[in-house]
Parts: sequence; structure tokens; C-alpha cells
Amino acid sequence: MVMALEIKAVTPLYPHGFFIQWDIKDGTESGEYKFDVYRSGWNEGPWELLAKDLSNRYAYVDRFGAPFSETTESIIQPNQLALYRPFWYRVVVTTPSGKTLEGIDDFHPRDEE
Repeated sequence: MVMALEIKAVTPLYPHGFFIQWDIKDGTESGEYKFDVYRSGWNEGPWELLAKDLSNRYAYVDRFGAPFSETTESIIQPNQLALYRPFWYRVVVTTPSGKTLEGIDDFHPRDEE
């Protein structure tokens, strides 16, 4: 079996953001795994770094800012009014031996069947 990073869930936390959860499949190395979490509006980037060097953590909450703030930054950042947009998350892990693996998954509203 080949070791791989798998994103298990990208769950909306209306109206506050997203919960991202991942796992290492067939992880055979012992030691510290370090994770970086990124967000994008497209599956090919550009990617915004949200968290760096999360040590042995397998989940992250991407909290959005308030939509009615007076700052310019709050206008361009995702917020509770922008949850209809697609969001892609990329998680990159550095294994104890220095190997790098990544997983990419998205959340966007899906049509009811």
C-alpha cells in the first residue's frame, strides 16, 4: 500500500466558515507529521495559506470574517454572505522522513437530486 493524504470532510459551519478533516492512509512512519492548510476559489489556485506546521492535527476550522466590517480586507475575504461560492481546500503534509503528500477537495452547493 502507498501512503496518501485523504481529505475526509469539508463541512460548512453556516454562517462562520468550514470544517476540514483529513487522514493519512497507510501511514507507517512514526514521529511528527506537519500539515499546511490552503484555501482557493478554484481547484488550481492561487492558494492562500491558512495554517502552517500544524503538528499531528487532522482537522482545521476555517473561520470567515464578519461581512459588514468597515475594513477593505473584510470586503475581499470570504464571509458568511459568500458561502454560495465554491471553496477548494488543499492540505499538504510533511511526514517524519521529510516526504511531502497533498490532498485537494472542495465544497460548493450541490443540486438536490
